[in-house]
Amino acid sequence: MTRDKSNPEQIYTCEAVSDLGRRMGSTLTAKFAFIVTDSVEVESTPDTINLCDNNNSNNQAQMTCRVTNTVLNTWQDKGTGITFRKPPPAPPQMTVGSESYQGVSPSNIVTLTEGYFGDVTCRVEGGYPAAHTTQLKCGQLVDTNAGHTATLSFQADQLTREMNGAVCTCTSQHDSGCNSNKETQLALNVLYAPKVTFTLDPAQTTFSKGDNLELKCSSQGNPAPTLTLTTKEAIENLTNVQSTELTHTLTLGCMDTGVYVCSGQNTHGTNRTEISIGVRCPQQLSPMFNSKPQVDAVTGENAKFDIQIYDFPEPSTLTLQKTEDVTNLTYSPRHTLKYTAGVAPFGVVNVTISDVVEADYTNYTLIIDNGVGSALIYTFYLNKVNTSVPWMESIASKEDSFKIVAIVIGIIPLVIIAGLAILIIFLLKKNRRLKERIDSQYRVTLDTGVSANLPDRLGQYETMDEIPSTTPVLVELQTRTGQYETIQDKATTS
Repeated sequence: MTRDKSNPEQIYTCEAVSDLGRRMGSTLTAKFAFIVTDSVEVESTPDTINLCDNNNSNNQAQMTCRVTNTVLNTWQDKGTGITFRKPPPAPPQMTVGSESYQGVSPSNIVTLTEGYFGDVTCRVEGGYPAAHTTQLKCGQLVDTNAGHTATLSFQADQLTREMNGAVCTCTSQHDSGCNSNKETQLALNVLYAPKVTFTLDPAQTTFSKGDNLELKCSSQGNPAPTLTLTTKEAIENLTNVQSTELTHTLTLGCMDTGVYVCSGQNTHGTNRTEISIGVRCPQQLSPMFNSKPQVDAVTGENAKFDIQIYDFPEPSTLTLQKTEDVTNLTYSPRHTLKYTAGVAPFGVVNVTISDVVEADYTNYTLIIDNGVGSALIYTFYLNKVNTSVPWMESIASKEDSFKIVAIVIGIIPLVIIAGLAILIIFLLKKNRRLKERIDSQYRVTLDTGVSANLPDRLGQYETMDEIPSTTPVLVELQTRTGQYETIQDKATTS
């Protein structure tokens, strides 16, 4: 029995010869059996067996090769001692964070966020001799290690959304050649914010009234984003759906000029893309514009007013003229015309007549033209008033009036409170002066030199009930000079 040492697998060959030669009508064949301790595996042909014994608890065993003559039914044994090379009992273990995975299974999925900063580790344990790691691979990142552990370190910019669904693979190697559990696979579930793509069909940005337009909004994100299509200044959405693609069709009108926004949102962020479109339409007065055919003005002051319109494109020509004599005032230094764009398709034409004179009080024609369709012709009359609008009437809105009323209402209680405080202070001061005058009259000196103490005050006024009787006293009451009596010290001899 011989072994091919050049092959990493344990291949043993058992050979035998016979001197019986051939017999007529039959062919001499040999039957081979390999006996490992008490376990027998028999192969009639070929005469080679590959031994992968993962069940034997010992690394050492006795092997016997038995050759049996099938004609004479005799056999011969040849034995030898062998050492088993045993592969690891389990697949490599792959670890990300605190979670570990083994083997090849659809449930081996790790969830990470784009930009994850950390390690993926693979470790091989067990086997005789000990197995070792050959390769750990995640996408384009590869670590080859001859030891028991391989590690890949993700930097902040290496785990990208393109790696979503990629598989990390760890492969181990063992000299036995019988390593059936040599691989562990781990799928990456990479979470990332949406990335929006917004297109138009047809692929243009300027249209005519009545054209059909398809807006296509798509987004890639994990988890699946919610897509929203709206106009930039709109309160309500045109459409909203939780999907990777959204389509909206419009039959364009003049009011459809504007900026359209496609946005995608999930738990990891929001992304949006804008596209501006224009629908060619002649200028028209805005539905929100309150037309005033008469504009008031004061001689010597500036007259200003605005006209709200909507159109696309913006006006290319603004012309102001007096209606009666068709005098073109567009380039007059005292007459200014200006267009101010608002939220598309709306805008405002500002008209200013500076330093109004008597000749300015007449009818005017304003012509607004953007080159599409007919021009807008707006007429008004400049009306003379004697004075400027009173200040209360010049408040821009009712809201300002309400603010003024609120301020006045707030001031009145403050004035009342302040007046009451002043009154209380005045009364307190007056009361203190009266008290001082009363206290100064507690002690009265009589003409005899006897000092009489006045009794305690029972209230607001003094009492005279207990004047000493040992000395007759005549007390003369004088005319009152105020609220209280005065006592003159005139004593008469008895």
